[in-house]
Amino acid sequence: MQISPKILNLPPYLSTTWDNITSLKTAIDGDTYILSVTLKTGEPVKIPNLDQPTLKAIFKAHAEAVEQPIEGTPPRFPIPFSFSLPMTKREGPIASLGNAMTHNPEQADLPDIPPDILSNIAMIAKAFGLEETSELPDPEETCNCVYCQLARALKKMKPEAKEKEEIVEEKELQFREWDVAQSADKLYVVSSALDPNEKYNVFLGEPLGCTCGHKNCEHIRAVLQS
Repeated sequence: MQISPKILNLPPYLSTTWDNITSLKTAIDGDTYILSVTLKTGEPVKIPNLDQPTLKAIFKAHAEAVEQPIEGTPPRFPIPFSFSLPMTKREGPIASLGNAMTHNPEQADLPDIPPDILSNIAMIAKAFGLEETSELPDPEETCNCVYCQLARALKKMKPEAKEKEEIVEEKELQFREWDVAQSADKLYVVSSALDPNEKYNVFLGEPLGCTCGHKNCEHIRAVLQS
């Protein structure tokens, strides 16, 4: 007879692993018990003449087998924090993350949290305001609890560099409407910045004038301001 979280061996009736069993059921037969085992194939197996200690051992082993993670699936981790916790200014972001921000030696042997899950938790923690990690206690080097794993991840994260603000001088914000080029003594060619074919000749001598035919025109002002 062998009863463990991996195998149920009750000769000559049954010998199989727990992953082949779907349910257990008992019935009383005088001073002993009858155990009805249902296999995944649907086949029922009855095992008679069992005493109470043996029956308890079988059910305990079955419970332990059910609680074990299925091979190939990622390990389960304790819930790191609760979003229902209120965050006041006095408590700050650390309190809002609950037990995840508390070192727990009982979780020292916890498996490594998968990188993608750890990264998501760290990003959520950052969203709660934990960009400044200097106030966090240093994680224990040999501890793998949720806090220590998270603290190590947070302390490796660097605050995102703020984009450098480009300083634009006021003169660069001014729209340039006219281009001015000197063509002779006191004679200037004023052309439109939008239409190079639009040109005027401005003379700053005596008499002051512009080929547009208007006095004190914008073309004369453009030359004086250049």
